[in-house]
Amino acid sequence: MTTQNKMLFAIGLILIMALSRLFPVFPNFQPVTALALFAGAIFASNRKFAFLIPVSVLFLSDVLLHFFSESLLGYYAGFHYSTLIVYFSIVVIALIGMFGIKTINFKNVTLTSLASALVFFFLTNIGSWLFGLDITNTPYEKSLAGFLYCFGEALPFFRYTLASTLLYSGIMFGVWVAAEKYVFSTKAELGKK
Repeated sequence: MTTQNKMLFAIGLILIMALSRLFPVFPNFQPVTALALFAGAIFASNRKFAFLIPVSVLFLSDVLLHFFSESLLGYYAGFHYSTLIVYFSIVVIALIGMFGIKTINFKNVTLTSLASALVFFFLTNIGSWLFGLDITNTPYEKSLAGFLYCFGEALPFFRYTLASTLLYSGIMFGVWVAAEKYVFSTKAELGKK
């Protein structure tokens, strides 16, 4: 299989995972961190794609959520006050994939998935503290107490971020490894005959 076909396969896998954002199971149980990690690792040699693909896919899914989330989910789930911080965290996670996964194996994927979930949690909750509202719809106090209160409110949702990052990363990298072993190499062998 050509490099271009492998690239299209990776992009297709990312798009399929992104579509699952339209059907959330639990709060913060999303493929966002995993697809950024995957893109960073797979497109490490082409940094433009490593950043552009996950940010573009996230943007497109946010546009869909903006217009259809209320009818699909019963609540609004599109662009919000800290969207730019979410996008920044995606870029940081793509960097983690670029530099943390030189070889795709269980250890590298697990450790970088954990790091990605933590980065996403910290950056997006800093955004919530700076720009968001607490459960009573009032801005967070801009103090250490307000910062700790914000993170305390978010902590129960971290388990979903962590679980989804591990699950979606496992699926994406697992499918990629299987495709490299059974599809890409088979196609290459067929082309030689």
